[in-house]
Amino acid sequence: MAADRAAVRAAGAPAVHRPGGRGHGAGCGPGLEWLRTRADAGNPDARLALRRLWVVARIGGGDLLVPYQEAALAAWWADMRDNNPDSASNLGGAALSLLDALGAPIGVDAWRGLAALPPTTPYEAPTAAFRNGVAAAAAAGRLAEAVTLACAGFGDVPLEEIDPTAVAGVVRALRAVGLEDDARRLAGETAVAYGL
Repeated sequence: MAADRAAVRAAGAPAVHRPGGRGHGAGCGPGLEWLRTRADAGNPDARLALRRLWVVARIGGGDLLVPYQEAALAAWWADMRDNNPDSASNLGGAALSLLDALGAPIGVDAWRGLAALPPTTPYEAPTAAFRNGVAAAAAAGRLAEAVTLACAGFGDVPLEEIDPTAVAGVVRALRAVGLEDDARRLAGETAVAYGL
């Protein structure tokens, strides 16, 4: 994450606000457009910053910030594997799980690329009862039950320590009961907490 901020500063970009805040991404558009303009003009620092910021902008802001592009995901993933190999498996799994939960059409090549890395799982995993309970409540349209289980299931574990597939399940459940904005905010905050 520090490398991402350094790339943005090197490109001379104005502050880019954290996704997940009010309006889930409000304020990010101008900063990203500024970077996009510099990248299109050939600025290598701006290209690097855009490549590294794409995934968190997509998770936190969706189409409001950046469109889903398989090529952008592939570029982010290649950069992650090359420049952060020790964390690539964890961060890649988190990003793909959150993007998938938000409805992005994750291709088989992305999952295959993730499976090719040695797994590392430093996360706390909620119980099967929690995971299945949230999913079942959402599938049955029981909003209060889904939200209650989602809140209670993580306990007092910090967000960055929760298994990303569990968070993705909650994001998927929130979307299923019509809480799209809340799901996007949770996914954006999770992406930032994981250091994507």
